[in-house]
Order: sequence, then structure tokens, then C-alpha cells
Amino acid sequence: GHYVNLVPPGLYGDVSGDKNMREVSPEEGEGMTFFMYEELLAFKQAASQLALTKDDINDVFYGNADRLLQEVDTGLRGLRS
Repeated sequence: GHYVNLVPPGLYGDVSGDKNMREVSPEEGEGMTFFMYEELLAFKQAASQLALTKDDINDVFYGNADRLLQEVDTGLRGLRS
């Protein structure tokens, strides 16, 4: 597949040589949001629909990050042995 990142003018300098980036018009750029905000909003809506508790949400963000970092640390220690 082929993806294209739409970016506001000038945000990343000259993107004319990057096949995966295309600048939009200044007007379009004003209305753009970062995809991360869209993902967080979707998560917030899903959490509300599922009636997740604060502990559930904390586990998704903090718990997953903590588990990931622990696995990386364990893996790095294994490489050093």
C-alpha cells in the first residue's frame, strides 16, 4: 500500500521530494488536527460507552506503557548476559 501524510504548509520544510507527504492549502491546514488527538477522542468515547473506570483507563495508558518498558528492560538484560 501507499500512504500520504497531509501536512500544513511549511510545517516540515520542503516536502516536495517525499512521496509520502503532501502539503495542503493554508485554509485546509488551519482546520487540521493531529491524528493522535483523533485517536484520544475515539478512546474517550469508547471508554464512556463501555463505562470504563479510572483504574481501567489508567491500566490502558500507564499499565501498558509500564509493562512494555519492563519487557524491553528484561530483553536488554538478556542481551547483555
